[in-house]
Amino acid sequence: MNGNNEKNDFIEIIKISMFLIFMATLYSLYKFNFDFSKVKILSILKWYPASFICVLVGFYLSRFLKNSR
Repeated sequence: MNGNNEKNDFIEIIKISMFLIFMATLYSLYKFNFDFSKVKILSILKWYPASFICVLVGFYLSRFLKNSR
């Protein structure tokens, strides 16, 4: 049962990091008045590994702190 819980945690981390990239894209479009020709989606997507690692560290750090109490 523990393996299924870890799989759900990993899927949750992927969903959160994808949401962060989506919000960054939406913010970039907002800054350029939704002119798609000025926003390079590939340059935003190159930050996906960094957002994934940040969410991963934050997720497991919060879980570690919650379990230490």
